[in-house]
Amino acid sequence: DDFEAGFDDCPCNTGSSVVVPDFVGNDYYCESGRRLAILYVEDILWDGQQCSEIESTCCTNPNMPWFVKTLNEETNDDIELRVCCTLTPTSEEIPLDIIEIYIK
Repeated sequence: DDFEAGFDDCPCNTGSSVVVPDFVGNDYYCESGRRLAILYVEDILWDGQQCSEIESTCCTNPNMPWFVKTLNEETNDDIELRVCCTLTPTSEEIPLDIIEIYIK
């Protein structure tokens, strides 16, 4: 296993030293997949389920799987959705089935 403690952690993991970029703040979900080169379709990421003990603090948002962001004021700025990874796409392929954005 080439896993280095801390390097592949979610920033919200218990004991993690990973720093979230300033532009992200607390506006993210993070749940790790398994550290094997296997796609586990039965463990959907960011659904708040099947979180290991170390990442249990990442799975406490009651809105999961929905991501809700309330702005302090109206804006005409663009909306961005980013999928952030620390390694190359061949190491961190994330299959996305559907992304829906609702603006109220």
